[in-house]
Amino acid sequence: MGVFNNIEKRLEDAVSGVFAKAFKGDVQPVEIAARLTKELDAEAKLLSRHAKLVPNDFTIGLSPHDYDRLAPYGKTLSAEIVPDLKAHAHDNGYVFNGPVIIRLELNERLSTGRFTVASHAVAADDSDAESIRIGDARADDVIHAGQEIVDLVVPPVGGDRA
Repeated sequence: MGVFNNIEKRLEDAVSGVFAKAFKGDVQPVEIAARLTKELDAEAKLLSRHAKLVPNDFTIGLSPHDYDRLAPYGKTLSAEIVPDLKAHAHDNGYVFNGPVIIRLELNERLSTGRFTVASHAVAADDSDAESIRIGDARADDVIHAGQEIVDLVVPPVGGDRA
């Protein structure tokens, strides 16, 4: 993250903290979705001229009140948010390194209406239904988010061919 991104994130956290304290509102799913799309934009790493690698594993830290309220709907929230993240990724030339995973986690230190986001790019496991194998693929061979292709198998360069 660049210097300007760090400053912007601190300002955003400060402003959202003031509003959360002033209005004591619960965290809304739409706020989580918006924050995750911003996370993709902020954490995009250049992969090729036309593709940027983005995180695919997200942990949302919630206050005890918000966690108790949202955790029972975790699967439904993911089912609603993930397609929007994939669409945003596709529109911006972002590439996921594996399936998109969203976890809700209890954070006792947060007050109601506040949440944190931690993200990581995690490689796909062969056992995952959405796994993508890149192997020795060139950057132009990368599968873009939103495509229906599950596996990309690249034949070895040179060597024996069956």
